[in-house]
Amino acid sequence: MLVLTKFVMAELEIGKHCQVESCNLKDFLPFVCEFCSGVYCLEHRSRDSHTCKEEPARRETPASRGSTSYPCSFQDCTGKELLPVICPQCQKHFCLIHRHQSDHQCEKLEVSKPRMAATKELVQKIVVYYFTESKEGQNPKGRRGAKNSETAAKVALMKLKQQAVGDKGLPQTERTYFQVYLPKESKDLCKPMFFCSKWSVGKVVDYAASLASLKNNNNVLSAKVKMKLLENSSFEALSSRLCVETGESRILGRIESYSCKMAGDDKHMFKQFCQEGEPHVLEALSPPQSTSTISPNQLAKSSEDGENPLSDKCCRKTIFYLITTLNESFRPDYDFSAARAHEFSREPSLNWVVNAVNSSLFSAVGEDFNSVGPELWNSIDQEINLQSCDIYSYNPDLDSDPFGEEGSLWSFNYFFYNKKLKRIVFFTCRSVSVLSGYGLGSLDNELDMELDDEEEMDGFTEDRFPRALCV
Repeated sequence: MLVLTKFVMAELEIGKHCQVESCNLKDFLPFVCEFCSGVYCLEHRSRDSHTCKEEPARRETPASRGSTSYPCSFQDCTGKELLPVICPQCQKHFCLIHRHQSDHQCEKLEVSKPRMAATKELVQKIVVYYFTESKEGQNPKGRRGAKNSETAAKVALMKLKQQAVGDKGLPQTERTYFQVYLPKESKDLCKPMFFCSKWSVGKVVDYAASLASLKNNNNVLSAKVKMKLLENSSFEALSSRLCVETGESRILGRIESYSCKMAGDDKHMFKQFCQEGEPHVLEALSPPQSTSTISPNQLAKSSEDGENPLSDKCCRKTIFYLITTLNESFRPDYDFSAARAHEFSREPSLNWVVNAVNSSLFSAVGEDFNSVGPELWNSIDQEINLQSCDIYSYNPDLDSDPFGEEGSLWSFNYFFYNKKLKRIVFFTCRSVSVLSGYGLGSLDNELDMELDDEEEMDGFTEDRFPRALCV
């Protein structure tokens, strides 16, 4: 019995006594003062109850800290941002209003040269030469005046249509006729041809070169990079259905798939683009257009998690793929070799892009888009696997925008990039006002053969004169 008692007392040797002399109470769960590190019971745990002699250290209040806002460096601008918005060229802070080079008059802004100036001058010379040749070939004994010239133009158009070559499978309503002037090394001076009015300029030039049996150097750009266009019958059908006229505007849409695999000269040009072979150097992108819809709470949360939409970055290799995709899609009309990373944006999510595209096309086309929408996204998903894609958009300034011509109502350019497949699906679409005259169909295909009808002669205009195209 005595041994059991000693064992129980040994088991109860836990806890500590209160350091207050008048208390000295043993507490099994004692409290430790954070200032004097003394041990006290529940009753004397506060500083006042045990007359703590240590003074608490003063903590710096948040109000005394420096401001975390970033003022705008633009002259006479008082705007501030909670997060840094740095120009990739001059490395200065700016607000969202002045973040682009043209908005803050960047000292390193490259002045854009007039686009296609040489091409316009060449086409103008060809048109002048053609009209001069037509006037010199007129019969001097024939009738003079406006009606005589209109009759000659009408006859020339009729002969052009009879002699033109092209894809005979094209419907008459989609044919556009051209008098194509060939290079000097060709046997013929010119050759009449017809093309589909929905084709891009690059496809027209390629097809014209094949009809004339010419060596096609149309794929040689200043960037000297060729991306392989992947054939997709469903994309071709959808592109045709996305080119519609809706009363006051025309919708011009196009979907294309490109391979990102490089070989030979492509790798050499890629190393030059990456400057000393550093493809993984990160460059800052512009905030996506959806940034304005993000709430302040989400913006603060994203900054804490390191996923700030205003400071998104992308490696040079991806920028290289996006630029070469634009060059291949719009060649030879435009050259995007001088494009910079701040002209691109990474979209926040697939759902946002789908909603933006659907709302734009539904507002333009109406209920007819309900039958096209599901088929559209299903075809893109089968080609690129949307869940595994990074989505980028091209949002340049007005001087560099290929859709910045007069009459353009809205446009979008989305890149669906799958790194595993090494493939990019490019989806571009725009709405053009009917009043601008852009995107008109082919010339009138119903030509009245009764040339003696004077009323029809008066109704003929110069717009029906055959057009010239230089290969």
